[in-house]
Parts: sequence; structure tokens; C-alpha cells
Amino acid sequence: MIAVKPQGRSSPLIELIDVKSYNRNSRNYGPLLPEQKFAGVRVLLVHDDGHVEFIEKGKERVRERDKSDV
Repeated sequence: MIAVKPQGRSSPLIELIDVKSYNRNSRNYGPLLPEQKFAGVRVLLVHDDGHVEFIEKGKERVRERDKSDV
């Protein structure tokens, strides 16, 4: 998802967002790819009860690179 917030005459604020489902029982969500982390993608969790929350920047789960990816 892409969110755009107008800033008047300044450039708009643009956020790249990956929406993840979050199960309260497992307390887990799928990690970002390293490329997503590099691009500044934010994680928005959608709980099974409909509640949503952003993960704080820098505290996202990121998939570890597989040695075969190098």
C-alpha cells in the first residue's frame, strides 16, 4: 500500500506500507524482505479483532538473507 499525505506547497509525505495479518495467539507476522527494509517500507499489523497498529520504525522483523541469495 502507498499512503500520500499532502504537505501544502512542500513535497507530499509518501509512505510505503506492507499490511500484515497478526494472530494474537501466535504473536507473529511475516517478516519484511531485506529490500523492503532498505526501501523504508513500514509494517501495518491488522489484528484478528480488526485493530490495526504500525510497528515502530527500526523494530520490524526482517527476513535473514539466505547464503544462496548472495
